[in-house]
Amino acid sequence: LYSSHNSTITGNTCEGYNQGIYLEISSDNNTITGNTCQGSFNGIALYSSCLGNTISGNTCQGNDNHGIVLEASCDNNTITGNTCQGNGTNGITLYSSCRGNTISGNTCQGNTLNGIAIEIGSHNNTVTGNTCNENGGCGIWLDSHNNTITGNTCNGNVYGIYLEISSDNNTITGNTCQGNGTSGIWLYEACRGNTISGNTCQGNGTNGIRLDTSSNNNTISGNTCNGNSQVADDTHANIYLVSSDYNLIIGNICRMASVSTTLNGAHSATDTALLLADATG
Repeated sequence: LYSSHNSTITGNTCEGYNQGIYLEISSDNNTITGNTCQGSFNGIALYSSCLGNTISGNTCQGNDNHGIVLEASCDNNTITGNTCQGNGTNGITLYSSCRGNTISGNTCQGNTLNGIAIEIGSHNNTVTGNTCNENGGCGIWLDSHNNTITGNTCNGNVYGIYLEISSDNNTITGNTCQGNGTSGIWLYEACRGNTISGNTCQGNGTNGIRLDTSSNNNTISGNTCNGNSQVADDTHANIYLVSSDYNLIIGNICRMASVSTTLNGAHSATDTALLLADATG
């Protein structure tokens, strides 16, 4: 569709194309539902200011690149109830300033990189109630600000939920991140002002929750981080901070690991700027 509005695309099988279903340049308020898009480059793609579309109940599998991808200021779309599996890059991707979108109730598993990826400039999105298991990279990957990540299941990936360089002011709450190869939740390099609360991060390979390299002024509260790596050294812990300052860590439950909480080069300038109050039972 090119600059087309208010259409319904339903019940189609799209296989072996460059784009299975493609909306371009201000194609708004369309409904894409109940289609099967497989063996193409991208399964479903929206490009350049496509607004207010609903993408629901589609199966996007075995595509070379993404299952579903929104690129270049595609805002206020709803992506819900889709199955995106076995794709060559990510299950669902928002790229290049796609904002205000809702990604909910999707199953994104077995993709080569990530289940869901929110990339550069794609701020103020909501990712809720998705199942992102057994992907080759992350269950959910963020490189953006002011997103809400809530109620998702991210199990059996390399990383459960991963925030990339300078991902600030995100809310990560009520997610389950279990059995991932490294960390359940990892904030990497200068991720600031994030809230990580009420998550269950257990049985992961290295850490339940990790903050790395100047990831300052975050709040980690009310999480359950049990039974993460049993390796007895100072880099394997239920909650691990390295060179990250002025974080508030309070009311977490940390049991059954070689180390409960480790601070490596992390410090505060006052007695209360960094508060450890893990409930060890």
